[in-house]
Amino acid sequence: MVSLFAFLHHLAAFTLVSALAIEFVLIRSELSAASGHRLQLVDAVFGASAGIVLVLGLLRVFYFEKGAGYYFHSAPFIAKLSLFATVGLLSIYPTKEFSAWRKALQQGFVPAVTPAKLRTISRVIRWELTGVVLMHSVGSPPQTEMVTFEGGCLCGAVRYRATAAPIRAVICHCSMCRRHSGAPVLAFVHFPIDSFKWVKGTPTRYRSSRHAARGFCSICGSALTMHEDVLGDRVQVTLGSLDEPQRVRPDDHVWTQEQLPWFEINDPLPRFRQSSTAVPTKAVDGHDELPTRPQ
Repeated sequence: MVSLFAFLHHLAAFTLVSALAIEFVLIRSELSAASGHRLQLVDAVFGASAGIVLVLGLLRVFYFEKGAGYYFHSAPFIAKLSLFATVGLLSIYPTKEFSAWRKALQQGFVPAVTPAKLRTISRVIRWELTGVVLMHSVGSPPQTEMVTFEGGCLCGAVRYRATAAPIRAVICHCSMCRRHSGAPVLAFVHFPIDSFKWVKGTPTRYRSSRHAARGFCSICGSALTMHEDVLGDRVQVTLGSLDEPQRVRPDDHVWTQEQLPWFEINDPLPRFRQSSTAVPTKAVDGHDELPTRPQ
């Protein structure tokens, strides 16, 4: 689902840029009834693709990526969002002018537009193109080689490898994670499921609630994984089980309503009393209905 939304988002963004470039070429050519119709059509495509980019982008921010808490604290993201809003405001003027041509074009006439107004429309579209170019260049990550993360349990009986960048990482304060780890908090890093592989052994799973299972080494007892039914696109690995945990920076704290009163972490990360807005969840509280233990 994450990959599908990313693909659709990029496809809509490509359509937006293409429509804007075609508008720029058409407005600089000699205006005719045919080119006027094309400009109206292309402008409609531009508006629709911009709306799709906005909707899919917000869905990815709130539900399919690192979460609003991360993105709205990111300067590059704020810059891109501001540029997108600026381009949207600029686009109002050309759209308004193209709409005013409707009556003349329906009658088969060339719209009566002064050369000065055409130059102004062309200038505004050029500013829009500049904004789009800046939006795609701000904060663009450099191209790097394929990343690899490895880790495993204390005794070495279970080992894993992930060949993709983490989706996100989180520090959980809930009571179930405390019991699972024996520590005041438990940090997890999320990897795409298609990039994750057990390279030696597999963890034993315990169904800790109606909606999730937890994995651990059956020999040394190391806490290794969390598997939530609603997050089937990823594997959640305990961050401390990584060979190089320092390579991953958590994105937020969750279930802080159950945080131990004597345990304080002084960091700038976003905090959520329950689950983060970055992921869907079916948890009602930190206990989430423990299954009945056999007698």
